[in-house]
Amino acid sequence: MAFHVGCTLILTPDSFRSEPHRMQKAIEEFRPTIAQFTSIVFEMLPSPDSLLSATTSLRILLIGGSHFPLEFINSIRSSDNGTRVFNVYGVTEVSCWATCYEVEIGCSEVLIGDPIDGTTLEIDSDGQLILGGPRQCYVNGQKAEKHETGDRIERRAERGLKITGRMDRLVKHKGIRVCLDHLTEISIREHPLTYFIHFKNRNLIQFISGPTTSNDFPYTKTIELNQNSSVLVTVIRVPELPINTSGKIDENELKKICDQYFGSNGIRELKKLIEKKMNIRLEEVMDKSFVSIGINSLLAAELSIHFGKQQDEVMRKMLDDQITIRQILNSFDDFQEKETRKKSNDMIEIVQKRQPKMKWAVDLHKCIDGNMLIIRDTMLVCASHSGIIVAVNPKTGDCLWRTNCGVRFECTPILVNEEIVIGCKGRGLCFLNSKSGELLSIQEYEEGFGIRSECAFDEEFIYFTTENGYFHAVDPKNRRSVFRESIEKRGGGTSVGPLVFSDNSIFATTTSGCLVKIIKRPTFHISFTKQFGPIFSKPLILDGNSLLITSVHGVLTIVNAENGKSKDTISLDNENCFCSPMAINEHLLVATQSGKCVLLNTVPKLQISKVFQFDLPGISFVKPLKLIGSYKNSHELLMMSKNGWILFAHLRNLNQFENVTAYPISNKEVFTSPEIIENENERIVLIAGRDDYLRAFYF
Repeated sequence: MAFHVGCTLILTPDSFRSEPHRMQKAIEEFRPTIAQFTSIVFEMLPSPDSLLSATTSLRILLIGGSHFPLEFINSIRSSDNGTRVFNVYGVTEVSCWATCYEVEIGCSEVLIGDPIDGTTLEIDSDGQLILGGPRQCYVNGQKAEKHETGDRIERRAERGLKITGRMDRLVKHKGIRVCLDHLTEISIREHPLTYFIHFKNRNLIQFISGPTTSNDFPYTKTIELNQNSSVLVTVIRVPELPINTSGKIDENELKKICDQYFGSNGIRELKKLIEKKMNIRLEEVMDKSFVSIGINSLLAAELSIHFGKQQDEVMRKMLDDQITIRQILNSFDDFQEKETRKKSNDMIEIVQKRQPKMKWAVDLHKCIDGNMLIIRDTMLVCASHSGIIVAVNPKTGDCLWRTNCGVRFECTPILVNEEIVIGCKGRGLCFLNSKSGELLSIQEYEEGFGIRSECAFDEEFIYFTTENGYFHAVDPKNRRSVFRESIEKRGGGTSVGPLVFSDNSIFATTTSGCLVKIIKRPTFHISFTKQFGPIFSKPLILDGNSLLITSVHGVLTIVNAENGKSKDTISLDNENCFCSPMAINEHLLVATQSGKCVLLNTVPKLQISKVFQFDLPGISFVKPLKLIGSYKNSHELLMMSKNGWILFAHLRNLNQFENVTAYPISNKEVFTSPEIIENENERIVLIAGRDDYLRAFYF
């Protein structure tokens, strides 16, 4: 059509279907006048309302391929929007679209509309729509006169025809005929992004797309079909509904998710579900019956789904107070084998999930290597190699300001009074107004050498180390250096910034392994210099008189902060460390480049307590672990792997990882630490990586 009328045709890669932010970016960049989407792809765009606003470039929007999202369109469409929106219907065998129907503002019902020239519409005795006419494709070398669509149709008096569902989506469930598309219509007001399947001809499963947490479990509910019948449905929440290459829901992927929950691999989900529902520790009641812990017939129906073909038999056993929980769990053919293997294998199993739903994304045009700066949960500042530095509202993604400084940023910005200060490669420090983003100045301190690591600020001076190994203290009032001293005679810089200690002294390290203490009273001077192996992580403050230094080669050393003397040291054989350990009480948790977590005691001396290895190929930790929260004897952790996977886990009693889930976030390397914003009803994780994007995901 584009060539026929002389338009420019914009073709987007298939990958854009699963990366809607890229689709949105292409629309904003090229500003098309005609666009065509499947409904599921359109609903997943980060800002679909912008396409139906008063200022949109779109004159015509075509939506087809699946159920038309009428309520969603009406909710985002501006009253002064001039875009003509059409529901288009058709199948491949009739050369794409066969009918079209214009959806006007305030429309209450969507029909399939009028046939396009060359197409005829018929309805057979089963209520199936038949497409006829000369617009037919050759299939297997033959051109049919008519084509069965597989879609069920109802007449709406004189208004036209409406699709009520697919012939193959009409299933028989426990003696009741159920149309899966009818279930979607019933549920779509409560959950706009929803889809039903009949799993293994036994269970009705509803998938809901939206923010997920590590505590989300399947649950059951009853849906009334009419006054006389209802069905029990299991609801599974997913970050986003999977899409196939045609832009439609991928049922095969949904079935894989069901296999994870209800197949032979679902024992962990079942155990977690029981513990959540009954508020118990399952290990403590294994020799009791389900009845004794409060399981009723409705809960038994919900839990027995996990046993597949054995569901009916297991449900009866669950309601028998003479049969123990252990006996019923052993109904899994491989349950005992799994339990035995789990005890003998130190490998920690990980539940891999799909990429979570994205809330917003900002393109910084080149790699992001520096961490984000969060200011009072209302401003996030981030910079990239492109020289662009942005400030956004982390909760909404709204851009507060955006400045191109014409330099290369590789480090984290800091807040100094009312200014953003960040080092840049080959130049010096950039000073920007934190409210407007105005570039106030670029100050050079070493000609030809810049700053590639984060600065530090103690409310009096700004501290940093330059690429040629000089430590500086700068007065933020006039931006002049008040102290300059070489701390690396070989001229090497540092990958981590200085550390302000509790006594107002400053510690600086270099990549070659130097640790330097600087005293600023009565005048600036170097107190001591110590040499270690290469250092790529910031020193860790253990107490008022101790620092932990971690070298790349896996050597951990506790030093006296007063004089630099070594108190204790230990080597993690064959493990490289690029990030600072996490201190938990009198223990250290060290994340290694090989993807392991090493637990050490610090009292009475440094000693390896346990080594944890995760069953996820290719993971590598180069950024510190984050402690999200502590609950009695359990610590919730966030771990960012360099290969783009983010992991959530619970460390119980400092000796066991539980509920470890992993999500793919980026297809490129990530060298930054994620940040978390928690609202009353949602958790947002902010991540920046080497794919040029700063993103927010629902968790």
